Amino acid sequence: ELRACKGLSFECGELSTESRDETLSRLSLLLDLGGLVASIGALLYLLKGNNQGLFAAKHLEEPQVDSNRKPGVTFADVAGMENTKEELREVISYLRHPETFYALGARPPRGILLAGPSGTGKTLLARAVAGEAGVPFLYASSASFVEIYVGQGAQRIRQFFEQ
Repeated sequence: ELRACKGLSFECGELSTESRDETLSRLSLLLDLGGLVASIGALLYLLKGNNQGLFAAKHLEEPQVDSNRKPGVTFADVAGMENTKEELREVISYLRHPETFYALGARPPRGILLAGPSGTGKTLLARAVAGEAGVPFLYASSASFVEIYVGQGAQRIRQFFEQ
């Protein structure tokens, strides 16, 4: 009759009242605490400082600046695009002799926009302009300025030009 009661067992003449539910509740409590500790540890890992956690600003490619190196590419290395090269020669003449343009009251060019699909020679033309003018060519891929947080990309562009 004692064996039929739930939570009671009779072994070797002794009566034990420890229930199986109590053992399971202890195990469940240990598992819950272990899960809580693991969750807190994972959260601390993701949010840790010094830009080392998962949510840190990742730098895909650090732009390199070598302002002393002049490109060896000239317009002789660029095939075709004669009209474009002629227009760029005007900019090069300004880069070589800016004082004559200032004397005439001309405003310096603020930039050149080269547009077109990939592989059409935009970067080669830009290197050729720098090579013809004898000025350094600074190159950075736009992917190197992509950041997770708003404003960090603009900050990296400013740092690039400060270098």
